[in-house]
Amino acid sequence: MTLIPPDPRIVWHTVRVRHAVTERPVPGLAARLLPPTPWWWAVATEGDEVVVHAPTRYTVDDPGLTQAERDRRRPVVRISVADPLVAATITNPTTDLTVTTDATLDLTPVQQTVTVVLTTRAPAPAPGHTVRLVPPGQPAIDTDPVPSSPGTYRTDLRDWTAVETPFDLEVDGQPAGRFALEPFQTDTRLHAVLSA
Repeated sequence: MTLIPPDPRIVWHTVRVRHAVTERPVPGLAARLLPPTPWWWAVATEGDEVVVHAPTRYTVDDPGLTQAERDRRRPVVRISVADPLVAATITNPTTDLTVTTDATLDLTPVQQTVTVVLTTRAPAPAPGHTVRLVPPGQPAIDTDPVPSSPGTYRTDLRDWTAVETPFDLEVDGQPAGRFALEPFQTDTRLHAVLSA
């Protein structure tokens, strides 16, 4: 969603903020301009977007300016994740950005585990199985049984990449569904039921 309609009298730049692994929009943003941003720039947020704008007459490039003077005329915005629960799942919840064009800002998540709860149709816990996560075209990710919780399997705490989600859940080498990481969590919890 764009805050400002197209208007030749206004220069505006939109920064989309998203989760670097799942590419999902980051909710609850706050933004403010930092010095030495000139007074004619303004900033607003809407959903996962930060919009920086100014009247065109103030942003026309002046050939008489030095590069340092041009740099000082550019807006510098501090983008923060305002929701503390979301911010706790991001390694860089506050980022300072010099905005010169439309851009996408990817926020890197903290390490995460995936926990799989495996049950029978009864339902009853299903311990003693080999449970793996298999991203398409990528190496399988192993899980280990959780000793205190029969039928529960968990990956190591790890950094995830965008090519590892979504992934296929395999139980004893058999497919058990396709799943994806939950953004803004430190553990994605899945439930699977044995087919037989």
